[in-house]
Amino acid sequence: DGWLSLIRNPKNDLIPIYVDENCIAEGKINVSLEIVKNHNIDLEANNHFTSFYYVDENFNGDSDNFTFETAIKNDPEEGALVCQRSEVSILSEFGRHFIQFCNPRCIGELYLKLGTELISGENNDLSAFGTNMDEWNIVKIEIRNKLATIYLNEKVIYKTSYESSNGKIKGLYYNFSGSGSVDYARLYNSDNTLVFSEDFE
Repeated sequence: DGWLSLIRNPKNDLIPIYVDENCIAEGKINVSLEIVKNHNIDLEANNHFTSFYYVDENFNGDSDNFTFETAIKNDPEEGALVCQRSEVSILSEFGRHFIQFCNPRCIGELYLKLGTELISGENNDLSAFGTNMDEWNIVKIEIRNKLATIYLNEKVIYKTSYESSNGKIKGLYYNFSGSGSVDYARLYNSDNTLVFSEDFE
């Protein structure tokens, strides 16, 4: 259905594993532990990532004026690693916006990127991005004229502005430390018109 699923190992990240198996089931997309094991990944090493891409030249939305909403989780029972780091990205012509979440113990390792502004948890307070990743979390990115507002479970957790545009929207990208899951994805244009919707049904 247009989604590309990958397993990545930092020791050999230049050659990711392209997952041929169907990863969509029960209303979500997830590279199950069974699939990971089938590709000879050493789960005890605790160093694999799973990723999902959806790229479509017909997106053509404005990366400075859109709303994106999704639901993610990274449950240890389904293969999450210790920090449960989870990343949501909007891919565009000249770069990407991305935000990361994890369990509260690891917030110092988080990064955000909006426009060309890279924000590190080492020297910025990103504690609001620490959450219970065992459960579904509703994430919303709303950008209007380069002013970004980030919502987590319907609460505003961060606001910032940036100067340099990423151009037109071209796709979506998720990255999970371990085997995370996505429940749905919805993209709205500047007029709040729904232009992309995926429910994994």
